[in-house]
Amino acid sequence: LAATDVKRGLARRAEMQTAPNIIPNAAFDDDLAGWIGKAEIDRTNRVIGTGSVKIVVTDPGGGGIYRMLNSGAQRLKPLTKYRLSYFVRFENVVPSKKGGGVYSNIWTEGQNWYPVHPFGHTGSADWIYQEQTFVSREAKGLHGGYDNCSVSLRLLNATGTVWFDDVRLEELK
Repeated sequence: LAATDVKRGLARRAEMQTAPNIIPNAAFDDDLAGWIGKAEIDRTNRVIGTGSVKIVVTDPGGGGIYRMLNSGAQRLKPLTKYRLSYFVRFENVVPSKKGGGVYSNIWTEGQNWYPVHPFGHTGSADWIYQEQTFVSREAKGLHGGYDNCSVSLRLLNATGTVWFDDVRLEELK
């Protein structure tokens, strides 16, 4: 799905109110432990709610990674359709390696990159809305019979600043 502007993204959010978000809203506010680089809650630069997560990477060998949902706490249902959506803004993102840029990644016993790797967002952009749908993998007897899952928001192999806001993971009918 192509990037859209914030106004269209907010309209899309209004349409999506029927599916419950399975990422707790507190995930941004309470857990920045997964970051590499400098991360903080930015209370002034946001689209919805009280703040966004801001990450700054100045080391060309580093990359910012934030895991929103870990395998231990919540699991996806096997062979079930989900939608990951969020708002993202970025400034001066310069790849330090081929394929560097801003991505989301869903790990369900395999990689699910958006935008498709190696074509992450680079440069600068005001708030845009992103969403992707995926189907969880078949249960393989791992972790009580369900896929484990993590949702990572990344500034991968690049320097710059990125903000993520209103991240949602929803089960679709």
